[in-house]
Amino acid sequence: MRFTRPQPRPSSDDQLIPLINVIFLMLIFFMLAGHIAPSDPIEIEPPRSSEAPEAQPPQPEQRTLLIATDGRLALDGNALSPPQLQRRLAAWREAVPTGTLRIKADARLSAGQLQETLTLLRELGIEHITLLATQAR
Repeated sequence: MRFTRPQPRPSSDDQLIPLINVIFLMLIFFMLAGHIAPSDPIEIEPPRSSEAPEAQPPQPEQRTLLIATDGRLALDGNALSPPQLQRRLAAWREAVPTGTLRIKADARLSAGQLQETLTLLRELGIEHITLLATQAR
């Protein structure tokens, strides 16, 4: 009498391995792609410009100042009070006299509020200022 060997059932785990590989690859991709630039500490909606932006490589001597409609300020991602901002910019101006300050102000910011900040920058001796805007479509 001959007995046939029972056929081994395919393991359900073998079918999960390719799925796990794909999920891990997607996880790594989204982890890398998701943190390209940190978000701003203050919610800003920059004004729109009809001019096409000039492609400029980032420069190490650039700092970015955020100005919200309620007067909150942030320098390079750190929220600061006006006196703290003044001290940091004065120290930066001494260290990098030819540095460029990029201002990212909210579109709803009044001209008077912006003028106060520009006056402070003029008093500190910061000459190279760029106002950031988004391109109008």
